[in-house]
Amino acid sequence: MLFLTESEGYNFQSNSSKYPSRFIFEIKKSLIVREGVLSPELESDALKFISTTDEVIDTEILELEVGVNVKHRVFGIGSVIEVDREKDTLSIKFTDTDIERHFIYSLIAKFVELENDKN
Repeated sequence: MLFLTESEGYNFQSNSSKYPSRFIFEIKKSLIVREGVLSPELESDALKFISTTDEVIDTEILELEVGVNVKHRVFGIGSVIEVDREKDTLSIKFTDTDIERHFIYSLIAKFVELENDKN
C-alpha cells in the first residue's frame, strides 16, 4: 500500500494555491481511495499548472553559473546560488518568495530564461 497525503489551502511562501501532487493524477482513479473532496475547479487548476510547468521552452541549452539571474515562469526572478554539474543539479534563490529551489541542471532550460543582469 502507498499512502499519499496533502494539505489544502494557500502557500504563502510561493504566493500560490496549493495543488495536489501531480502523481495523484497519474494513478488510475479506480485505484485511489480518497478521503475528502477535490473540487473540480481545483483539479482543473492543478492540471493547468502541471501542464504549464511541463511545457518545453524552445531555447538553447543554458550554461549557468553561480550569480546568474534567471526568470522562472512560476517562481519569478531568481539567482543561481549553486551548480553541481557532476550531480546534474543547481539551486536558485527566488527574489519574490525568498525561497531556494533545486532543479535538474540538464532540464532547467525548460523552465527558465536568462535575465540580463548578473549579481
